[in-house]
Amino acid sequence: MIDPRVERFLARRGGLVAEALGEGAVQATLERRARELGVAVELYPERLEEDPREAAEFLEDVLIPETWFYRDITPFLWITEQALQGRWRRPLRALSLPCASGEEAYSIAIALREAGVAPAQIEVEGWDLSERALERARRGLYGPFSLRGVPGWLIDRHLRPAGTSVEAPPELRALARFEQRNALETGPIGPDFDLILCRNLLIYLDAGARRQLLAALVQRLAPQEVLILGHADGWPEATLGLRPVGPPGAFAHERGAPAHRPLTAPRAPSPRLPPSPPPPAPPRPPSPGAATPAQARQLAEAQQLADRGQLDEAHLRCATYLERSPLDPAAHRLMGLLHVARKSPREAEASLRRALYLDPEDQEALGHLALLLDHDGRSDQAALLRRRQEMARRRGSA
Repeated sequence: MIDPRVERFLARRGGLVAEALGEGAVQATLERRARELGVAVELYPERLEEDPREAAEFLEDVLIPETWFYRDITPFLWITEQALQGRWRRPLRALSLPCASGEEAYSIAIALREAGVAPAQIEVEGWDLSERALERARRGLYGPFSLRGVPGWLIDRHLRPAGTSVEAPPELRALARFEQRNALETGPIGPDFDLILCRNLLIYLDAGARRQLLAALVQRLAPQEVLILGHADGWPEATLGLRPVGPPGAFAHERGAPAHRPLTAPRAPSPRLPPSPPPPAPPRPPSPGAATPAQARQLAEAQQLADRGQLDEAHLRCATYLERSPLDPAAHRLMGLLHVARKSPREAEASLRRALYLDPEDQEALGHLALLLDHDGRSDQAALLRRRQEMARRRGSA
């Protein structure tokens, strides 16, 4: 059982809950730090209160900096689509909280660059409690763990090799600024952001800290702008004036217009500019991680079963294939079509978006997703996909 003094320390420092962080991990960190300092375990909580440097070290060790580029995919695809449609004013100000070692902040910048937004119009801030993580973010050097699930063409376009690792080049690092900051200790000053990503932090906070943080983040958002949460964070309270927007898996919430004039004047919005044309798409990449002959047969069999109308068997075969070959866009496209046939439009949309994330030139996936969005009443997004499909067709025939 965690010492109540340590639980109170975590709650004061960031509204953190020992149980959510993992009581075993917190206790192991406490015992290890006490051993390294030569302090009795039962006296260590007093050391936390008296020694700011040790308090910082303890927090560094118990925080969970779990992140990678384009984590969960869908939010970043949606950001690119929204930027292409001219959703945000310029310059666009975005916040990643907590930013950990910076992959999410750089992913926001990459998603905007994929939409053709000029570097001068992108301002990304990353906040985190961990100075150790922030140093890694500023350095921008990453190993394979930070790149899992990221297609090679995206890495080639926005990162550069650095020995056995990759690094964010200076022009990408220039788009992000990192600060050590506790959001719970900074009063709301705003609205000063157009886009905030705060993903999978709320699950580590107590109820009071969750309410406090959400209220502060909403106040920092400009009206009609977007807060993106994590899949584990749940839905914010309706009283915050947020409404869900975007596709399944984006977990995006739009702030409504203020009911009255704010007491402090917001930052004057820059005039909306038409979206810059997107950069040329890369050559259509081969499916990453070539399947073995046995796996290839499994996908072909899934397709044959689908053609014969045996949807459940095809779905099972395709799902089994994807467990071993999760980066094959053709398999995600097939899974999307199976979901369409089984009348599961939300799942179909998610699968087709994964296919297009892995292969942006997949004309069939572009066409099917456009149809799906048309049926859902999102004709503007469908028209954008059809323009992409036509561009892909022209490039393929050139």
